[in-house]
Amino acid sequence: MKNTLVKENYSDVKRMAERSKASLVLGVRKHHLTECEIRCLEKAWGEGVWVAPYRKGTRSCFLGALWELGVNQPHDCEKVLERFKQVAAETKLKRGTVLDSFLKRNGEDASPRLMMGVARELQRLTGMHPYGLKLAQVGMQVNILDLEGKASLSLQTLGIGELVDPRNDFVSPYKKNKFFISVERSPVYIGMSRWTTVKDVEGSECDEN
Repeated sequence: MKNTLVKENYSDVKRMAERSKASLVLGVRKHHLTECEIRCLEKAWGEGVWVAPYRKGTRSCFLGALWELGVNQPHDCEKVLERFKQVAAETKLKRGTVLDSFLKRNGEDASPRLMMGVARELQRLTGMHPYGLKLAQVGMQVNILDLEGKASLSLQTLGIGELVDPRNDFVSPYKKNKFFISVERSPVYIGMSRWTTVKDVEGSECDEN
């Protein structure tokens, strides 16, 4: 049985999460980018590649879909789901694809509202499971917008010094977001022609997280 920690915020265990043995014993998952991973991202940015700061999976494919549809623009949830399925079908795992895994969990008739669920997760910046922290570290946030009664999603870029403050027009901001994060790094997106994940950055020596 794993030992567990009773903590209120991820910052209390951030350093432990970087040590693989400690994280396994204590049941702490790493939700931030290490300096090594950030160097990998900066290398890719310099080569014109945007990096989804997550391992291969639903979150990275979701962000890849929004990136392909266009950053700083609202996209209907149905269109996001359609593009997500295309991206996820092309993203191979050890067994099958990301789409296979996604449909197995959610059923063949996956609802566009599931995309809102992923977006909602990526709006978490604090608490013990700040899924959006990695995205915030690269100067981005996901917004959930109500456009004339229809749900839309946007991947918004932020400049250095701006606060990451995800917008959700349907519910109040995530209740555990007790504070917001100031952007310290932000790539220049002009000229970026493709995207990848942290692990797939050429020359990366970082562990996949």
